[in-house]
Amino acid sequence: MKKILLTLVSALFCLGSMAQKPGLFTTYDFSETVVFEQQINKQTPVKSSAQASQQQVIDSRLADLDEFIVKEFTIPATSTSGSSLPLGDIDIKGFTITTDEDGINNFSYDGTYTFDVSNLPTAVQEEAKKVFTDVPVKLEGKFKGTKLYAVFRMLVTMTSGSTTNRLVITATYGTDDFTTPAREGKVYTEPLVVTVNDVKSDPQDTDVTVYTNDDETIDFELKNFVLTMGEESMPIGNIVVKNLTVTKGEDGLDHFSYEGNITIEEGDQEGVEMWFGPLLCVEYGAIPTKLTGKMNDEKLYVTIDIDMSDTGLGQVINVQLGTDDFPAPAREGKVYTEPLVVTVNGVKSDPQDTDVTVYTNDDETIDFELKNFVLTMGEESMPIGNIVVKNLTVTKGEDGLDHFSYEGNITIEEGDQEGVEMWFGPLLCVEYGAIPIRLTGQMNDEKLYVTIDIDMSDTGLGQTIYVVLGTKTGDVNGDNSIDIADVVAVLNIMAAGTEDPAGNVNGDTAVDIADVVAVLNLMAKQ
Repeated sequence: MKKILLTLVSALFCLGSMAQKPGLFTTYDFSETVVFEQQINKQTPVKSSAQASQQQVIDSRLADLDEFIVKEFTIPATSTSGSSLPLGDIDIKGFTITTDEDGINNFSYDGTYTFDVSNLPTAVQEEAKKVFTDVPVKLEGKFKGTKLYAVFRMLVTMTSGSTTNRLVITATYGTDDFTTPAREGKVYTEPLVVTVNDVKSDPQDTDVTVYTNDDETIDFELKNFVLTMGEESMPIGNIVVKNLTVTKGEDGLDHFSYEGNITIEEGDQEGVEMWFGPLLCVEYGAIPTKLTGKMNDEKLYVTIDIDMSDTGLGQVINVQLGTDDFPAPAREGKVYTEPLVVTVNGVKSDPQDTDVTVYTNDDETIDFELKNFVLTMGEESMPIGNIVVKNLTVTKGEDGLDHFSYEGNITIEEGDQEGVEMWFGPLLCVEYGAIPIRLTGQMNDEKLYVTIDIDMSDTGLGQTIYVVLGTKTGDVNGDNSIDIADVVAVLNIMAAGTEDPAGNVNGDTAVDIADVVAVLNLMAKQ
């Protein structure tokens, strides 16, 4: 009897076939191999060879009514049983199926199961019912497409007199080697330079992939890294650092860093017989690494410091990937379009409408930027360049305007206007050094007025340059002074009934006697 029961129990999980059910059921058909393992009283388990199963089906209808059904399975022969034994059906119900982010369906069951022993010989059925009723069982599995992996364990307890035997049967169906879907990452191709004990390699273009995780961390992956130093090459392997926190910097770039130990794994590049990175890990343990980086959509810059000076290797390694020359982020500024007049040694140019941008900094100072300035005097034009003055302090005046000023030296940089072959401002800086200027200005949201004095009389250039951008509030006639002539100009605009904005001194919607009063007040404050 004991031999028959052991034979019976050892065969309970040959995973066979199961017919599909019609109607609302969704069926999944699989064909895998099954391996049995039997262990009696914690002795050394006995494993069967893999054998092809019959057809296996999981029926999925509702989340709380899923079934794992095995039909007409056969128990394999073992050294204990001596022969195989065909049994009936198994139908495990009442578990849920969940799908993970890789599209793999997972299921599990932990409970008891009563096996149908009606197909056994009549002589052993009553004894078999005692053994195979409410048997503790565990089922864990996963499936995707046409592939299934399931592990079933059952514990059978058999008592004969004062002797109790505990038999654990494990049936493993298929293999747990599901392929995960390829991740889409951002591939950067950057020059890589390695310095080993102050000896620097030549740059070599290298691909690095950055993956963005669901929690907005990133994984950094440098695969199949081969270190080239002069004539020698050394295959290192895969350097992968995961779950790096990303922060947005004031420069508009994504910054990340890591300090700790990493392991270097073998690469998968064809033709490489040995990867040295994994050997280093075996010899010296995890590799102490300090990684810092920044990136945008177009560019990546990373440094990796590996200090092995305290090991038998005795090397300090620095890896630089990419170059730290990111373009400055675009800034939003207030653009004013005002008439510009330049006076050189008393000769005044005609007004030319000119764009000037004013940027407000975080500390409430401003940057003044006159880009691509071209000086036009009569028939002649001279491209000057970019006049930029930064970090100007702003104060609110009694007239309600924002006032600012600067006195010192500036450098004039080349502009970026197409078609200009030479900018003269940078040449002046090379010839005479920084340019001494005195700048004063005032502005509100609608209007800007700036004067720039440039005294080059003590240089070989021998010029005095005066730049006026815009018109001062109250300077209705545009002669750079506020006097009775501006009062007359306002009265003339009123008499003509025009909507000349120059006459709207107080900034309301009409030119009227209030603007005359505004001019008189400005005259009094001078």
